Amino acid sequence: MSLTPGDVDSRRDLIATAAARTWHWIETHFVLAVLCLAVLAAILRFHDYTLAPVPANDGDEMAWIWAGQSLIEHGRPTSWTSLPGYSSLKYEKTQQLGTVPIVTPWLDEPPVFALLEGGSVLLAGEATPQEASVSAARIPVIALSLVSLVLAALLIMRLFGPGVALLAAALFAVSPAITDASRTVESEALLTPLLLGTLLICHQMARGKYGRMSIATLLAICFIAPLVKPTGLVCALIAAGLLWTSGHSRIAVAAIGAGVLSVAVFALYGAILDWHQFITIIGTNGRRVDGFLNAYSFITSALPAIAGPNPLNDVIWLIGWIGIGFIVLGRRGEGERYLVWPCLAYVIVMVAAASPSLANAAAWYRIPVMPLVYGAAALVIWESIARFNAVAFGIVLAIMATAAFRGLGTGANPAAPQGALVAILIIAVVALVALGASSTEARPAIRRWRVGLPVALMGLILVANAIQSWSLADIRL
Repeated sequence: MSLTPGDVDSRRDLIATAAARTWHWIETHFVLAVLCLAVLAAILRFHDYTLAPVPANDGDEMAWIWAGQSLIEHGRPTSWTSLPGYSSLKYEKTQQLGTVPIVTPWLDEPPVFALLEGGSVLLAGEATPQEASVSAARIPVIALSLVSLVLAALLIMRLFGPGVALLAAALFAVSPAITDASRTVESEALLTPLLLGTLLICHQMARGKYGRMSIATLLAICFIAPLVKPTGLVCALIAAGLLWTSGHSRIAVAAIGAGVLSVAVFALYGAILDWHQFITIIGTNGRRVDGFLNAYSFITSALPAIAGPNPLNDVIWLIGWIGIGFIVLGRRGEGERYLVWPCLAYVIVMVAAASPSLANAAAWYRIPVMPLVYGAAALVIWESIARFNAVAFGIVLAIMATAAFRGLGTGANPAAPQGALVAILIIAVVALVALGASSTEARPAIRRWRVGLPVALMGLILVANAIQSWSLADIRL
């Protein structure tokens, strides 16, 4: 039985209605959808998590573990260091890193994150430095990345709606750069949920929905963050700025007070262990600062996600910074306050307190603001589809396609499937431009294609990213 054109259009309308109902169901079950993405992210992050990134490529992982182990067991942190200025050190041959300089007390960083990592390996039964491995130490940082995914989705939902939030969560869940960074034992993994928690509480307080528990939690974050890493003081600074401008001046002052108290506690910690050595190492870290002009380096040199063999190209990070400009030019009030300005504040603190020129080799510097930058990227992609802007989406698609299919080829000619996919994308971009040039009074079928084709292409990119994340051990080795 042949179908008439009217029957075809009727079936297409039914498909479009079903798709709209499905999306409405997802929006109304936002929390469930985010949790499903968190489960997907957990599967990708835990697959071969001890192999990629290669543990020996980042010696900081063992530094945190050893410092935490010794601090818990002996009350004094002992670990390896790359910083000059220690008055006494000895070189020891280790199973994980070879021969490295060992110092006691280790004062490179504050103790909170070291205690977390040391505790995790001790609970796993790894009681000595030679027994310590990343197999236990990477579990807490992966768990923290999943918490960050959920918190980021909640924040972006409040700022831009559930659609943008779910897209941001999907990008965050499957991105190979995020997956790789989420396995790295670095203190920024703990700073990320602390920063996101700060923004969520400040946003809630600005709306007048808060109580004593919210205030106590915020002040606890402002106190703990600098004891994770000195740059964690940015949580107190951001909270103070947001609270002051929303009419909560007393709590803003209390947030600054909590941050200052935390710095004083860190100084007391150093004084108890070895005050002279503490001051020397603080000075050594201070001399690594390169200057404010390196803000450019912090943003651009972070495109290779993690240094080492076969670095990953995090193109979503680039699109996100374009999206930050989009938010500012669009004068999106809450988006500016709770996404743009925190990103800029963090960049300023990093430039003032660290060495952004090392961002290419230490890309974890940018981990705390990656959820925010990914949220800005999701907004650009969402708006280009929602506004039927084929040219804008074509540009975004071209940028994302440069890295989306890396490592997907197998067999004797690994470039063949990648070439075929790129050819499909080129044809799709041409079709997008043609659809975008069509009349605004186009037939319903053309209007459906304007939305359906970009959505399908974005789905293809996300699937490719998920495959890359699953295959990181093959790509990165």
